[in-house]
Amino acid sequence: MPSYTAVMFREKDGRYLGKVPVIPGIRSIQYTRDSVLKDLKQILQKELLRLTDEGLPIPVENWVPARTIWVINPRRGDSVPYLISIEKENSDSYIAVPTAFPTLQVKGETAESVLQDVKFEIHQKLELAAAQGRYFPIQDEHDAYIIKVSI
Repeated sequence: MPSYTAVMFREKDGRYLGKVPVIPGIRSIQYTRDSVLKDLKQILQKELLRLTDEGLPIPVENWVPARTIWVINPRRGDSVPYLISIEKENSDSYIAVPTAFPTLQVKGETAESVLQDVKFEIHQKLELAAAQGRYFPIQDEHDAYIIKVSI
């Protein structure tokens, strides 16, 4: 039975977005975490069946698709964690998306390079928000989850 890492986080409207970074098309938005998990399993089963029926390779999770990076908080000077989803765009590029800033997407050739670049981008966002006296999100670990989905 294959299993894949799923990343789940809360959207601004209160719903949960879940995705399987190894297969970028696998995603679900629901009002409860349980509903997202059930939906992800069903979508994943259908996709794996489709790939098998078409004789296509089954995706392999050969990198760590969810990581935590630490970014300096410009207001306090301490480091704060941010959960990052890393998707493989194609055979030679990756996309990093922080769950606290889901519209921020950083592309690069390796998982490590996108992690470094997204850390810089998050820090820039925090510096700008602090300079303007605006709110910026600190990763709320109760709203972001990393779950293993088994089929």
